[in-house]
Amino acid sequence: MSSNEKHQRIDTLLDAFEFAGVGTWEWNFASDRVRWNRSMALLFGRDPEILDLSAAETSACIFAADLPEMQQRVAASTRDRTAYSMDFRVARPGGSIRWLRSTGKAIYGADGVATALVGIAFDDTERVGLQRQLGNARDERDALLESERAARERAERTDRMKDEFLATLSHELRTPLNAVLGWAQILRLKTGDGPDDVKRGLEAIERNARLQTQLIDDLLDMSRIISGKVRLDPHQVYPVESIEAAMETLLPTAAAKGVHIETSLDATAGPISADPSRLQQVVWNLLSNAVKFTPRGGSVQIILAQSADGVTIDVTDTGIGIAPSFIDHVFERFRQEDASTSRTHNGLGLGLAIVKQLVDLHGGSVRATSPGHGLGTTMSILLPMLPVLPPLPDTPP
Repeated sequence: MSSNEKHQRIDTLLDAFEFAGVGTWEWNFASDRVRWNRSMALLFGRDPEILDLSAAETSACIFAADLPEMQQRVAASTRDRTAYSMDFRVARPGGSIRWLRSTGKAIYGADGVATALVGIAFDDTERVGLQRQLGNARDERDALLESERAARERAERTDRMKDEFLATLSHELRTPLNAVLGWAQILRLKTGDGPDDVKRGLEAIERNARLQTQLIDDLLDMSRIISGKVRLDPHQVYPVESIEAAMETLLPTAAAKGVHIETSLDATAGPISADPSRLQQVVWNLLSNAVKFTPRGGSVQIILAQSADGVTIDVTDTGIGIAPSFIDHVFERFRQEDASTSRTHNGLGLGLAIVKQLVDLHGGSVRATSPGHGLGTTMSILLPMLPVLPPLPDTPP
Protein backbone atom coordinates (compact mmCIF):
# COMPACT_ATOMS: atom_id res chain seq x y z
CA MET A 1 0.00 0.00 0.00
CA SER A 2 1.40 3.37 -1.06
CA SER A 3 1.85 6.32 1.26
CA ASN A 4 -1.00 8.18 -0.46
CA GLU A 5 -3.35 5.26 0.04
CA LYS A 6 -2.48 5.11 3.73
CA HIS A 7 -3.16 8.81 4.15
CA GLN A 8 -6.47 8.47 2.29
CA ARG A 9 -7.54 5.68 4.63
CA ILE A 10 -6.55 7.72 7.66
CA ASP A 11 -8.48 10.72 6.34
CA THR A 12 -11.52 8.52 5.74
CA LEU A 13 -11.32 7.17 9.29
CA LEU A 14 -10.96 10.66 10.72
CA ASP A 15 -13.97 11.84 8.70
CA ALA A 16 -16.00 8.92 10.09
CA PHE A 17 -15.02 9.89 13.64
CA GLU A 18 -15.97 13.49 12.92
CA PHE A 19 -19.33 12.45 11.51
CA ALA A 20 -20.05 10.28 14.59
CA GLY A 21 -19.14 13.07 17.01
CA VAL A 22 -16.06 11.20 18.20
CA GLY A 23 -13.15 13.41 19.15
CA THR A 24 -9.57 12.56 18.18
CA TRP A 25 -6.49 14.06 19.77
CA GLU A 26 -2.70 13.90 19.80
CA TRP A 27 -0.46 15.17 22.58
CA ASN A 28 3.08 15.84 21.36
CA PHE A 29 5.48 15.48 24.27
CA ALA A 30 8.28 17.50 22.66
CA SER A 31 6.16 20.60 22.01
CA ASP A 32 3.78 19.89 24.92
CA ARG A 33 0.89 20.83 22.67
CA VAL A 34 -2.35 19.04 21.86
CA ARG A 35 -4.00 18.86 18.47
CA TRP A 36 -7.59 17.70 18.20
CA ASN A 37 -10.39 17.59 15.66
CA ARG A 38 -13.53 19.74 15.62
CA SER A 39 -15.57 17.10 17.49
CA MET A 40 -13.04 17.07 20.31
CA ALA A 41 -13.18 20.85 20.56
CA LEU A 42 -16.99 20.71 20.73
CA LEU A 43 -16.87 18.00 23.42
CA PHE A 44 -14.73 20.33 25.52
CA GLY A 45 -17.00 23.28 24.77
CA ARG A 46 -14.24 25.07 22.86
CA ASP A 47 -14.07 26.99 19.58
CA PRO A 48 -14.14 24.29 16.85
CA GLU A 49 -11.89 26.46 14.71
CA ILE A 50 -9.05 26.30 17.23
CA LEU A 51 -7.55 22.84 16.85
CA ASP A 52 -4.16 23.41 18.48
CA LEU A 53 -3.57 24.37 22.10
CA SER A 54 -1.13 23.78 24.91
CA ALA A 55 -1.31 20.77 27.20
CA ALA A 56 -1.88 23.16 30.12
CA GLU A 57 -4.93 24.66 28.37
CA THR A 58 -6.28 21.16 27.77
CA SER A 59 -5.76 20.16 31.41
CA ALA A 60 -7.58 23.30 32.55
CA CYS A 61 -10.73 22.01 30.80
CA ILE A 62 -10.73 18.77 32.80
CA PHE A 63 -12.63 18.66 36.08
CA ALA A 64 -10.08 19.25 38.84
CA ALA A 65 -11.14 16.20 40.87
CA ASP A 66 -10.57 13.87 37.88
CA LEU A 67 -7.21 15.27 36.75
CA PRO A 68 -4.95 13.38 39.22
CA GLU A 69 -6.37 9.99 38.19
CA MET A 70 -5.99 10.84 34.50
CA GLN A 71 -2.36 11.86 35.02
CA GLN A 72 -1.69 8.59 36.85
CA ARG A 73 -3.29 6.51 34.10
CA VAL A 74 -1.38 8.34 31.35
CA ALA A 75 1.90 7.81 33.22
CA ALA A 76 1.16 4.11 33.78
CA SER A 77 0.10 3.64 30.15
CA THR A 78 3.29 5.26 28.86
CA ARG A 79 5.48 3.27 31.24
CA ASP A 80 3.80 -0.11 30.63
CA ARG A 81 3.18 0.40 26.90
CA THR A 82 -0.53 -0.32 27.35
CA ALA A 83 -3.67 1.53 26.38
CA TYR A 84 -5.72 3.29 29.02
CA SER A 85 -9.39 4.13 29.19
CA MET A 86 -11.35 6.18 31.71
CA ASP A 87 -14.34 8.43 32.29
CA PHE A 88 -13.71 12.02 33.28
CA ARG A 89 -15.60 15.28 33.46
CA VAL A 90 -14.99 18.47 31.51
CA ALA A 91 -16.08 21.88 32.75
CA ARG A 92 -17.38 23.84 29.80
CA PRO A 93 -17.11 27.62 29.65
CA GLY A 94 -20.87 28.02 30.19
CA GLY A 95 -20.65 26.14 33.50
CA SER A 96 -22.10 22.83 32.31
CA ILE A 97 -20.30 19.59 33.10
CA ARG A 98 -20.16 16.62 30.72
CA TRP A 99 -18.78 13.13 31.15
CA LEU A 100 -16.36 11.97 28.44
CA ARG A 101 -14.96 8.52 27.81
CA SER A 102 -11.37 8.66 26.56
CA THR A 103 -9.05 5.92 25.33
CA GLY A 104 -5.39 6.59 24.54
CA LYS A 105 -2.05 4.95 23.83
CA ALA A 106 1.54 6.20 23.63
CA ILE A 107 3.61 6.28 20.43
CA TYR A 108 7.31 5.47 20.72
CA GLY A 109 10.35 6.50 18.67
CA ALA A 110 13.08 4.24 17.37
CA ASP A 111 14.94 4.67 20.64
CA GLY A 112 11.95 3.33 22.59
CA VAL A 113 11.13 6.68 24.15
CA ALA A 114 7.50 7.83 24.10
CA THR A 115 7.05 10.77 21.76
CA ALA A 116 3.29 11.32 21.84
CA LEU A 117 -0.04 10.14 23.15
CA VAL A 118 -2.96 9.66 20.77
CA GLY A 119 -6.53 8.72 21.40
CA ILE A 120 -10.24 9.26 20.97
CA ALA A 121 -13.04 10.52 23.20
CA PHE A 122 -16.85 10.63 23.10
CA ASP A 123 -19.67 12.01 25.23
CA ASP A 124 -20.58 9.40 27.87
CA THR A 125 -22.81 11.56 30.04
CA GLU A 126 -26.00 9.59 29.48
CA ARG A 127 -24.45 6.19 30.23
CA VAL A 128 -22.69 7.45 33.35
CA GLY A 129 -25.91 9.08 34.53
CA LEU A 130 -27.87 5.87 34.04
CA GLN A 131 -25.13 3.89 35.73
CA ARG A 132 -25.22 6.21 38.71
CA GLN A 133 -29.00 6.01 38.86
CA LEU A 134 -28.76 2.23 38.85
CA GLY A 135 -26.11 2.42 41.53
CA ASN A 136 -28.30 4.69 43.63
CA ALA A 137 -31.26 2.37 43.04
CA ARG A 138 -29.16 -0.60 44.13
CA ASP A 139 -28.02 1.31 47.20
CA GLU A 140 -31.61 2.22 48.03
CA ARG A 141 -32.71 -1.38 47.45
CA ASP A 142 -29.92 -2.69 49.65
CA ALA A 143 -30.82 -0.14 52.32
CA LEU A 144 -34.49 -1.17 52.15
CA LEU A 145 -33.58 -4.86 52.31
CA GLU A 146 -31.34 -4.23 55.29
CA SER A 147 -34.05 -2.17 56.96
CA GLU A 148 -36.60 -4.91 56.28
CA ARG A 149 -34.23 -7.57 57.62
CA ALA A 150 -33.57 -5.55 60.77
CA ALA A 151 -37.29 -4.92 61.25
CA ARG A 152 -38.02 -8.62 60.79
CA GLU A 153 -35.35 -9.54 63.33
CA ARG A 154 -36.76 -7.00 65.78
CA ALA A 155 -40.26 -8.37 65.26
CA GLU A 156 -39.08 -11.96 65.71
CA ARG A 157 -37.13 -10.98 68.83
CA THR A 158 -40.18 -9.17 70.19
CA ASP A 159 -42.35 -12.21 69.45
CA ARG A 160 -39.90 -14.48 71.25
CA MET A 161 -39.80 -12.16 74.24
CA LYS A 162 -43.59 -11.97 74.28
CA ASP A 163 -43.96 -15.75 74.06
CA GLU A 164 -41.39 -16.26 76.82
CA PHE A 165 -43.20 -13.69 78.94
CA LEU A 166 -46.57 -15.39 78.37
CA ALA A 167 -45.11 -18.78 79.25
CA THR A 168 -43.56 -17.41 82.45
CA LEU A 169 -46.70 -15.49 83.36
CA SER A 170 -48.88 -18.54 82.76
CA HIS A 171 -46.76 -20.70 85.04
CA GLU A 172 -46.73 -18.02 87.74
CA LEU A 173 -50.51 -17.58 87.58
CA ARG A 174 -51.32 -21.27 87.48
CA THR A 175 -49.77 -22.06 90.88
CA PRO A 176 -51.96 -19.73 92.98
CA LEU A 177 -55.03 -20.56 90.87
CA ASN A 178 -54.59 -24.25 91.58
CA ALA A 179 -54.50 -23.41 95.28
CA VAL A 180 -57.66 -21.29 95.00
CA LEU A 181 -59.46 -24.01 93.05
CA GLY A 182 -58.38 -26.74 95.44
CA TRP A 183 -59.42 -24.88 98.58
CA ALA A 184 -62.73 -23.83 96.99
CA GLN A 185 -63.54 -27.49 96.31
CA ILE A 186 -62.57 -28.50 99.85
CA LEU A 187 -64.64 -25.71 101.42
CA ARG A 188 -67.65 -26.50 99.22
CA LEU A 189 -67.54 -30.14 100.29
CA LYS A 190 -67.16 -29.22 103.97
CA THR A 191 -69.98 -26.69 104.00
CA GLY A 192 -72.41 -29.43 103.03
CA ASP A 193 -75.84 -28.07 103.95
CA GLY A 194 -74.47 -24.67 104.88
CA PRO A 195 -76.01 -21.34 103.89
CA ASP A 196 -77.01 -21.04 100.24
CA ASP A 197 -75.12 -17.80 99.74
CA VAL A 198 -71.90 -19.46 100.95
CA LYS A 199 -72.42 -22.40 98.59
CA ARG A 200 -73.16 -20.07 95.69
CA GLY A 201 -70.07 -18.04 96.50
CA LEU A 202 -67.85 -21.12 96.59
CA GLU A 203 -69.35 -22.39 93.34
CA ALA A 204 -68.64 -19.01 91.72
CA ILE A 205 -65.06 -19.10 92.98
CA GLU A 206 -64.58 -22.63 91.64
CA ARG A 207 -66.23 -21.83 88.31
CA ASN A 208 -64.14 -18.74 87.70
CA ALA A 209 -60.95 -20.44 88.86
CA ARG A 210 -61.59 -23.19 86.31
CA LEU A 211 -62.19 -20.56 83.64
CA GLN A 212 -58.93 -18.80 84.44
CA THR A 213 -57.11 -22.13 84.48
CA GLN A 214 -58.44 -22.85 80.99
CA LEU A 215 -57.22 -19.46 79.76
CA ILE A 216 -53.78 -20.17 81.20
CA ASP A 217 -53.76 -23.62 79.58
CA ASP A 218 -54.50 -21.95 76.25
CA LEU A 219 -51.61 -19.53 76.73
CA LEU A 220 -49.24 -22.36 77.61
CA ASP A 221 -50.40 -24.45 74.66
CA MET A 222 -49.93 -21.61 72.20
CA SER A 223 -46.51 -20.85 73.66
CA ARG A 224 -45.45 -24.50 73.24
CA ILE A 225 -46.79 -24.67 69.70
CA ILE A 226 -45.04 -21.47 68.61
CA SER A 227 -41.73 -22.54 70.15
CA GLY A 228 -41.99 -25.96 68.48
CA LYS A 229 -42.19 -27.80 71.81
CA VAL A 230 -45.45 -29.61 71.04
CA ARG A 231 -44.79 -33.21 70.06
CA LEU A 232 -47.61 -35.39 68.82
CA ASP A 233 -47.96 -39.01 69.93
CA PRO A 234 -49.75 -40.36 66.86
CA HIS A 235 -51.69 -43.61 66.82
CA GLN A 236 -54.05 -45.29 64.40
CA VAL A 237 -57.39 -44.02 65.68
CA TYR A 238 -61.02 -43.63 64.73
CA PRO A 239 -62.00 -39.98 65.41
CA VAL A 240 -65.38 -40.90 66.89
CA GLU A 241 -63.70 -41.82 70.19
CA SER A 242 -62.03 -38.42 70.59
CA ILE A 243 -65.24 -36.63 69.58
CA GLU A 244 -67.36 -38.49 72.13
CA ALA A 245 -64.77 -37.84 74.86
CA ALA A 246 -64.80 -34.10 74.09
CA MET A 247 -68.60 -34.02 74.05
CA GLU A 248 -68.82 -35.78 77.40
CA THR A 249 -66.86 -33.02 79.13
CA LEU A 250 -68.81 -30.24 77.43
CA LEU A 251 -72.41 -31.50 77.67
CA PRO A 252 -72.97 -30.11 81.21
CA THR A 253 -71.86 -26.63 80.09
CA ALA A 254 -74.13 -26.77 77.04
CA ALA A 255 -77.07 -28.00 79.12
CA ALA A 256 -76.57 -25.26 81.70
CA LYS A 257 -76.67 -22.65 78.94
CA GLY A 258 -79.67 -24.22 77.22
CA VAL A 259 -77.80 -25.10 74.03
CA HIS A 260 -78.73 -28.39 72.40
CA ILE A 261 -75.95 -30.50 70.86
CA GLU A 262 -76.88 -32.70 67.91
CA THR A 263 -74.61 -35.40 66.50
CA SER A 264 -74.23 -37.39 63.32
CA LEU A 265 -71.16 -39.54 63.82
CA ASP A 266 -69.94 -42.19 61.41
CA ALA A 267 -68.18 -44.59 63.76
CA THR A 268 -66.42 -46.26 60.82
CA ALA A 269 -64.83 -43.03 59.54
CA GLY A 270 -61.09 -43.56 59.49
CA PRO A 271 -58.70 -44.75 60.54
CA ILE A 272 -56.38 -41.76 60.71
CA SER A 273 -52.97 -41.15 62.25
CA ALA A 274 -53.55 -38.77 65.14
CA ASP A 275 -52.67 -37.97 68.72
CA PRO A 276 -55.95 -38.89 70.48
CA SER A 277 -55.59 -36.34 73.29
CA ARG A 278 -54.74 -33.51 70.88
CA LEU A 279 -57.58 -34.48 68.56
CA GLN A 280 -59.93 -34.41 71.56
CA GLN A 281 -58.57 -30.95 72.41
CA VAL A 282 -59.29 -29.75 68.85
CA VAL A 283 -62.89 -31.00 68.99
CA TRP A 284 -63.38 -29.62 72.51
CA ASN A 285 -62.15 -26.18 71.42
CA LEU A 286 -64.52 -26.15 68.44
CA LEU A 287 -67.51 -27.30 70.49
CA SER A 288 -66.67 -24.95 73.36
CA ASN A 289 -66.39 -22.04 70.94
CA ALA A 290 -69.69 -22.94 69.28
CA VAL A 291 -71.53 -23.24 72.61
CA LYS A 292 -70.01 -20.00 73.89
CA PHE A 293 -71.21 -17.95 70.90
CA THR A 294 -74.64 -19.60 70.62
CA PRO A 295 -77.49 -17.98 72.59
CA ARG A 296 -79.82 -19.90 74.90
CA GLY A 297 -82.22 -22.07 72.94
CA GLY A 298 -79.81 -22.46 70.03
CA SER A 299 -78.13 -25.61 68.81
CA VAL A 300 -74.74 -26.98 67.86
CA GLN A 301 -74.36 -29.85 65.43
CA ILE A 302 -71.27 -32.00 64.98
CA ILE A 303 -70.93 -34.27 61.97
CA LEU A 304 -68.23 -36.90 61.45
CA ALA A 305 -68.05 -38.37 57.96
CA GLN A 306 -65.67 -39.96 55.52
CA SER A 307 -65.09 -38.60 52.03
CA ALA A 308 -62.80 -39.32 49.13
CA ASP A 309 -60.39 -36.70 50.49
CA GLY A 310 -60.26 -38.00 54.06
CA VAL A 311 -62.17 -37.71 57.31
CA THR A 312 -64.26 -34.56 57.85
CA ILE A 313 -65.44 -33.08 61.14
CA ASP A 314 -67.97 -30.24 60.82
CA VAL A 315 -69.17 -28.20 63.81
CA THR A 316 -72.12 -25.94 62.96
CA ASP A 317 -73.84 -23.57 65.37
CA THR A 318 -76.79 -21.19 65.27
CA GLY A 319 -74.79 -18.49 67.02
CA ILE A 320 -73.73 -14.93 66.31
CA GLY A 321 -71.91 -15.73 63.06
CA ILE A 322 -68.87 -14.04 61.54
CA ALA A 323 -68.70 -11.03 59.22
CA PRO A 324 -67.27 -11.77 55.74
CA SER A 325 -64.54 -9.18 56.34
CA PHE A 326 -63.27 -11.09 59.37
CA ILE A 327 -63.66 -14.69 58.23
CA ASP A 328 -60.02 -14.91 57.06
CA HIS A 329 -58.73 -13.78 60.47
CA VAL A 330 -60.58 -16.14 62.82
CA PHE A 331 -57.58 -18.48 63.20
CA GLU A 332 -55.10 -15.71 64.08
CA ARG A 333 -53.77 -15.41 67.61
CA PHE A 334 -55.46 -12.96 69.99
CA ARG A 335 -57.93 -11.86 67.31
CA GLN A 336 -61.51 -11.04 68.21
CA GLU A 337 -63.92 -9.67 65.63
CA ASP A 338 -65.18 -7.14 68.15
CA ALA A 339 -63.28 -6.05 71.24
CA SER A 340 -66.56 -6.18 73.16
CA THR A 341 -66.98 -9.84 72.20
CA SER A 342 -64.15 -10.94 74.47
CA ARG A 343 -65.72 -8.99 77.32
CA THR A 344 -69.17 -10.55 76.79
CA HIS A 345 -68.08 -14.13 76.12
CA ASN A 346 -64.67 -14.27 77.85
CA GLY A 347 -61.56 -15.73 76.25
CA LEU A 348 -58.31 -14.54 74.73
CA GLY A 349 -58.94 -15.38 71.10
CA LEU A 350 -56.60 -18.39 71.24
CA GLY A 351 -58.97 -21.35 70.94
CA LEU A 352 -59.28 -21.34 67.15
CA ALA A 353 -55.61 -20.44 66.72
CA ILE A 354 -54.71 -23.57 68.71
CA VAL A 355 -57.11 -25.61 66.58
CA LYS A 356 -55.42 -24.38 63.40
CA GLN A 357 -51.92 -25.16 64.68
CA LEU A 358 -52.83 -28.64 65.93
CA VAL A 359 -54.70 -29.54 62.74
CA ASP A 360 -51.69 -28.38 60.71
CA LEU A 361 -49.44 -30.61 62.82
CA HIS A 362 -51.70 -33.52 61.88
CA GLY A 363 -51.32 -32.73 58.19
CA GLY A 364 -54.93 -31.59 57.90
CA SER A 365 -56.75 -28.36 57.16
CA VAL A 366 -59.45 -26.27 58.83
CA ARG A 367 -61.70 -23.56 57.46
CA ALA A 368 -64.51 -21.36 58.72
CA THR A 369 -67.67 -20.40 56.85
CA SER A 370 -70.51 -18.13 57.90
CA PRO A 371 -73.38 -16.45 56.05
CA GLY A 372 -72.87 -13.40 58.26
CA HIS A 373 -73.84 -11.89 61.61
CA GLY A 374 -76.62 -13.73 63.41
CA LEU A 375 -76.60 -16.61 60.93
CA GLY A 376 -74.29 -19.09 62.62
CA THR A 377 -70.90 -20.53 61.76
CA THR A 378 -69.47 -23.81 60.48
CA MET A 379 -65.96 -24.98 61.30
CA SER A 380 -64.77 -27.75 58.98
CA ILE A 381 -61.76 -29.99 59.55
CA LEU A 382 -60.28 -32.36 56.99
CA LEU A 383 -57.82 -35.00 58.18
CA PRO A 384 -55.97 -37.40 55.88
CA MET A 385 -56.78 -41.08 56.18
CA LEU A 386 -54.19 -43.77 56.62
CA PRO A 387 -53.47 -45.61 53.37
CA VAL A 388 -55.13 -48.97 53.02
CA LEU A 389 -52.44 -51.62 52.61
CA PRO A 390 -53.13 -54.62 50.37
CA PRO A 391 -53.36 -57.97 52.18
CA LEU A 392 -50.19 -59.99 52.39
CA PRO A 393 -50.06 -62.91 49.93
CA ASP A 394 -50.64 -66.35 51.36
CA THR A 395 -47.44 -68.26 51.98
CA PRO A 396 -47.27 -72.02 51.66
CA PRO A 397 -46.91 -73.91 54.94
